[in-house]
Amino acid sequence: MDILNEKDNEKVESYYGLLVYLYEQKEVKTLDPILKERKIHSQVGTVLKTDGILLKDGNYKWNTEMQPTRELAISLNKEVKLYGKWRNEMDYFDNSLKCQEEHPIDFDKAWVNLGFSRRQEGKRSLLGVCDEGKDFDLRINAQLTGVLEEKRGDYEIIKLSADGFIKWAMYAQTPVAKASVGELIKRLRYITKENTELKKSIRAQSWKAYHAVL
Repeated sequence: MDILNEKDNEKVESYYGLLVYLYEQKEVKTLDPILKERKIHSQVGTVLKTDGILLKDGNYKWNTEMQPTRELAISLNKEVKLYGKWRNEMDYFDNSLKCQEEHPIDFDKAWVNLGFSRRQEGKRSLLGVCDEGKDFDLRINAQLTGVLEEKRGDYEIIKLSADGFIKWAMYAQTPVAKASVGELIKRLRYITKENTELKKSIRAQSWKAYHAVL
């Protein structure tokens, strides 16, 4: 059983009340006024949709396979925090995507912010959709620095290209990745508007995969 601090407990109770309301309503036309009235951040609405709690079919409809339980409210709280953390990290990814390096994005920062619970889980997902050498570069620390650190020994360093990072995010299937991939593509398109080759590459692989995860 999850042990919640006071702040989390307040949020869970608030989310539970929201879930019960949405369940009783069956469907709503828009979420914004409901969230505003309950003083709940709009990010919660994003997670409700990407988590499949609400289904979009003209109006927002409650997913009849789910029940508005406190456990669901706890899960919602966790994923909202992950999504909020991701949005707070966007500046890092903006700067990385602007970088002229071939593989500017640190995998060890990215897997956490895509919502994976373990590094190995994130790596397995990455290897399933991305090509080493093109989408990402994998080295052992000693290969890069020429020095073997006594405390850590050999460890791998993975760096992703902007193109590879977007591809991975589109296929990652974690709730955080699904909630964020639209924002990622929008930002990447803006950042790379002068980079014709990268834009062509993104277009070639993007929208089919984008819709597949949303």
